[in-house]
Amino acid sequence: MAGRFEKLGLKDIIERHRPNGIKWTRLNEIENKAVMLIRPGFLWNIKRYLDLNDAAWIYSMWPGYFEKSQSLRKLRSFLESKTVRYEYIHTSGHAMLSDLKRLAEAMAPEIIIPIHSFHPDHFQNHFSNVRPMKDGELFNF
Repeated sequence: MAGRFEKLGLKDIIERHRPNGIKWTRLNEIENKAVMLIRPGFLWNIKRYLDLNDAAWIYSMWPGYFEKSQSLRKLRSFLESKTVRYEYIHTSGHAMLSDLKRLAEAMAPEIIIPIHSFHPDHFQNHFSNVRPMKDGELFNF
């Protein structure tokens, strides 16, 4: 993945996120405490490095991709063969601030934890119950 970003001239993104990364060879040390994004291209590494006991797979994209992607079907088949629990929770990944405010108002959550954001600190300007977290910080819910 990093090589693809470098070829596209996006080395700055890799450098910004590299300090937060964990090598596949070290994942087994934290596997029972980790949440990670996986893609079909990771299947070889998943087979080689992860135990998957008591794992859950939360799929958050359009279900129609299973019909369009053989590699996604292979990933799903492998995870099913390891009896990984499957949950479907759709997310769009990109929301406008006005939509986030409407969602927070409708859901009335006790706390809001910004994730997948370059500016999680900005949430405190718009919501009163924000709980910023650092990469790797544990949160029990």
